[in-house]
Amino acid sequence: MKDVTFFMKLLGLTIVVVVLSQIHVGDRSVEAHAMTWVQDSAIAQPLNGVANGAARVLRDATGKIHAVIDRNRGKRRNGDKKPSRAFRWFHRDEPESSDEISRD
Repeated sequence: MKDVTFFMKLLGLTIVVVVLSQIHVGDRSVEAHAMTWVQDSAIAQPLNGVANGAARVLRDATGKIHAVIDRNRGKRRNGDKKPSRAFRWFHRDEPESSDEISRD
């Protein structure tokens, strides 16, 4: 029962905050004033820099992983390696020979 009361209190508080944030003060709403204050705060610029750096690192890492995967797939297609039979569902573009099927 405590959980339901907690949920109802939070729901009520959320509705009150949303309604109050829509009140216009001057030419903008309280919500717009709060967003401007948050975006112009001293902590926002360093956090934006950190977020941009993290996005670059993630993009570079996924690009390198993608390049390694493409290079390995290219080697297999050129005949350097044969794909594992465990993952043959992943290599649909490489047909299985009839003798491989009979060995299962």
